Amino acid sequence: MNIKKKHHFVSQFYLKNWLLKPNAKICAWDGEEYFFETGTENIAHSKSFYKIVPLKEQQINLFDEFATSFDFTDLSEYKDVIKPIIKLQKTIILSKGLISLIGEENIEGVDKKVDLSEKQTQQNTLEDKFSFAEGMFSILFKKIINGNIGNLPVITFKDYDLIAYFIAFQLAKTPKKIRKITFNDGHPIYDQMLNKFDFTEDELHTFTLFLLQCFTEKMYLSILNKLYKLNIYYNNSDINFITSDDPCFNQKNDEQKFHVQIPISPKVMIEITENLDEMKDKMIPYYEYHKENLEFIELNDSLVKFMEIDSDEVLRLNRKMEKNKEQFVYGLCKEDFLGIKS
Repeated sequence: MNIKKKHHFVSQFYLKNWLLKPNAKICAWDGEEYFFETGTENIAHSKSFYKIVPLKEQQINLFDEFATSFDFTDLSEYKDVIKPIIKLQKTIILSKGLISLIGEENIEGVDKKVDLSEKQTQQNTLEDKFSFAEGMFSILFKKIINGNIGNLPVITFKDYDLIAYFIAFQLAKTPKKIRKITFNDGHPIYDQMLNKFDFTEDELHTFTLFLLQCFTEKMYLSILNKLYKLNIYYNNSDINFITSDDPCFNQKNDEQKFHVQIPISPKVMIEITENLDEMKDKMIPYYEYHKENLEFIELNDSLVKFMEIDSDEVLRLNRKMEKNKEQFVYGLCKEDFLGIKS
């Protein structure tokens, strides 16, 4: 049984779009003087980042209070992922208690299987879930990247749905976002949370991961329900898009609006922004009615627009990427970082 410990918070399939060829190296920069080249498997990851540990009863009760307050209980993440995980954790704890009571010598080998199941659940559950989603994102992104202004890809409602999920998925899953949510940046609230609800750091991290899964689905559903505009930009300039270890962020958070621009390759960027098209309101019931057949419905100009982007706009976004990074930005080559700091 493969116990995964290297958990990527920026997907490898995404980072590989910045490789000149398969198995090539990506160029990284810290925004100052440090440059290096490496494989995508070595960046944007943290050891056991998605590891989940059993929560104490009062912590589970607290999560249930959150679930009720924020209307999580009807979400698929809550019903199909988090609740079963908590139930399985309880079963493992009960099994270990029974083993201790009966005696390991009377049930030879069972204790090792329970320990292995516990490790598998802790390390792999969320990582495997993310890997499945990443496979779908990868296929869609290849279709978009292989298109151009003269040969536009067909974008269906299903594609739109997947892009909305990717934006929500990537927006919340980096260490910086988790530190901000848990106030684990020197803020006294962090220690107060640990003490008040008897959290260990691993338990609070698990609790936060569960919350993020629910908030991610809420954000994804909000994008769909409001039918934000999807703009796809093809970059024919001499400057490549770069990306970072925190590539997806709300650029209008201070204005309490939602606006995300994220490059998906050196030459393609997708944007989700407020939809001001008058036809949008008519599209919402149409979308709801055809939810079971989204892959057969092609988007019109009310929801998706294809545009070219000039070098000034590319450089402007690259500077935002550098400013928002956790530690590093990534590009095809060192030259992609020229002009960002000037």
